Amino acid sequence: MTQNQKIPDRIKVAIVSYLSGQWDTCDASDLNAWLEEDEQNSDLFSRLVDIWEVDHMLQREKSIDVDRAWEKIEQQIDKRNWLAGRVKRLSPVVRYAAVIVLAVLFGAVGYQLLHRQMQWSSMASNWIEYSTPYGSQTNLKLADGTQIWLNAGTTIRYNEDYGRMNRNIKLSGEAFFHVAKNKQLPFVVNARSVSVEALGTEFNVKAYPEEIQVETILMEGSVAVNKHIALGENRQVILTPGEKAVYNSDDGELSVLTTDGNSEVSWFKDEWVIEKTNLEGIAKLLQRRYNVEFEFADDRLKTYELRLTITDETLEQVLTAITYLAPINYKMNENEVLLTINPEELKKYEKLLK
Repeated sequence: MTQNQKIPDRIKVAIVSYLSGQWDTCDASDLNAWLEEDEQNSDLFSRLVDIWEVDHMLQREKSIDVDRAWEKIEQQIDKRNWLAGRVKRLSPVVRYAAVIVLAVLFGAVGYQLLHRQMQWSSMASNWIEYSTPYGSQTNLKLADGTQIWLNAGTTIRYNEDYGRMNRNIKLSGEAFFHVAKNKQLPFVVNARSVSVEALGTEFNVKAYPEEIQVETILMEGSVAVNKHIALGENRQVILTPGEKAVYNSDDGELSVLTTDGNSEVSWFKDEWVIEKTNLEGIAKLLQRRYNVEFEFADDRLKTYELRLTITDETLEQVLTAITYLAPINYKMNENEVLLTINPEELKKYEKLLK
């Protein structure tokens, strides 16, 4: 490979997506074609992997020996004479910065995701995936004894090495985790720009892609919630039972609130309690629970706040209960629900609010 050879931007995106566990968002054929078109491309990728492995070693140590780290990086580079002349001229300060940059680019992405023996034509074949569509819920028990309850519209993915080399989970949607203890392998849930790390505990993570917030509620034990920022920076908060971490993707803020948690994580229990919530929020919850779409004929309806307790009621039974709590009429048409104002009940309702 010549020193002027560069990785195309689209290939950089594909490599980072694969290493970061987001391979399902990319087209495997694009990276496959790049690797197969030139042996030097495969060599370059292999060297990037070698550098990552050096950083993986650093991550396992309590302190970083920069000189030792750089020596190992140079050893990998010298194997193919890749930029060898340049890297040896770097100052100690720049070497330290380079080690950190390499850690940012290749270190925090998960060793278990990379199997160089894998055929590039089937890169994603080592993932195990469970999904629950809208209108259903499920629970499963992993090989290490960890139990997971999946809410409607939820997908989890984990590598086939789960329980041996790692206990990393990717989440889209909402799930409750009862984690089996293992001090050697922390349990990590990755949800968008947030990761939640635990050893043995009970907690709930809500991270639907259409919502701006990622919420973590701790019921038992302790978890570390990390917000990952550009350039490898991150902010971490440690939760204790009764606390909720909320990450807002709009402003990037990570805040901690107090909550009893019981109602918010009751969605998988026999009695689902929805505390005082506006009807717009309730509609979102019911959409997933019953696999329907809601339409509001009047925006005023969205602001009505209600408290509901749902056991095994049908959607029609729930909607009927809502009509007793607010001046609302509903009309069902297959998987669509139209909510309108009940003018006769509206006056009574407004008087009660005064």
